[in-house]
Amino acid sequence: MSSGFYEKVLHPTTLYHAWKVVKKKNAAGGVDGCSVTLFEENLKVNLEKLHQDLRGKTGIWSLICGWRS
Repeated sequence: MSSGFYEKVLHPTTLYHAWKVVKKKNAAGGVDGCSVTLFEENLKVNLEKLHQDLRGKTGIWSLICGWRS
């Protein structure tokens, strides 16, 4: 995956639009155990945390994506 593409994917606007798709589908919670409703309760903070985790390749995303520290 090119660096430019990855930067576009993890851009906050892209993450927000992805969130709207997940919410519209009423998707089930992911491997982190966080439900859509729970994530939405603190949406701005959770999207920022997701952005930071993806940018730093940390958090649960490091496990899901197979990134090594």
